Amino acid sequence: YLHGFRCHGHDYLSHDCELKVPWRLGESYSPGLRAVLPTAPPLLQPWGDEMSSWYVYSSPESNDVGDVAILQAMREQLDDVVEAEIQRLSGDARRVFLGGCSQGCTVALDAYLRLASQLHL
Repeated sequence: YLHGFRCHGHDYLSHDCELKVPWRLGESYSPGLRAVLPTAPPLLQPWGDEMSSWYVYSSPESNDVGDVAILQAMREQLDDVVEAEIQRLSGDARRVFLGGCSQGCTVALDAYLRLASQLHL
């Protein structure tokens, strides 16, 4: 599960998080679920701030990707995470769920669209 812009993976473990997520005790809890919550690296954005981000924006006024090379490097890192999880499941990719919030959702969707047929997700 990939976090949104400026957030961190561990934010989704906190009881302060308002989201009802299935890996935390509560109404939505799913026993036996393994959640992988990576944190994006701090990346310098075009407005001068360094923030945890899956990619760099092209400008403060746009959601467009600013540096395709950074996005490609992030894709490769996340592909490795997905493939490692599939290996943990003895190759049963159908048991892998990709998700995220905000910017993390767009990156998770990108990974699914690129990898689904190849990895049998």
